[in-house]
Amino acid sequence: ELNNKDQELKILFEAKAIALEYPYLPYLEALVNLNLANYYNFYYQPDFAKFYAEAANQFFQKNNEYREYAESLFELSNVYLTKENYLKTIYLLQEAIADTRLRNDTFSLVRALSDLSYSLNAVGQYQKGLSFTREAIELIKSNRNPDWFYRDLTNLAINYKNLHPDSTK
Repeated sequence: ELNNKDQELKILFEAKAIALEYPYLPYLEALVNLNLANYYNFYYQPDFAKFYAEAANQFFQKNNEYREYAESLFELSNVYLTKENYLKTIYLLQEAIADTRLRNDTFSLVRALSDLSYSLNAVGQYQKGLSFTREAIELIKSNRNPDWFYRDLTNLAINYKNLHPDSTK
């Protein structure tokens, strides 16, 4: 019997097989690749996620009218964050955050700002990291349902406390 994790992967591969049957709809395959990247990132398998994230990003970079462009940057940045390649993560997240479509998605924007602040702190750019941390916290505070961001706020606080050289401020 398959567990939920196995079932999810099985469904994603079935979707991939279906998408490949329609080569004239490359958006469909890119969307499945994005979901596969998300799946593998979620289960901390960056080597598998990288292949799908890069394929999705290549499509959405060439066809950036789709709203998934910023999301593909975010998934690809997750690969590099997991592999502790902070400079590549910073580059991808800055590009994603500059995209107005991501700016209109508060949940994704807060996650991207949190990962960006973590990565900047990891390479010693504390003040820049703090500015993105503060921006994320302000977004959370200004949201109608700030309790939805409990996990993100917790991550931001941990990043700040553990990585800032003077966390007493």
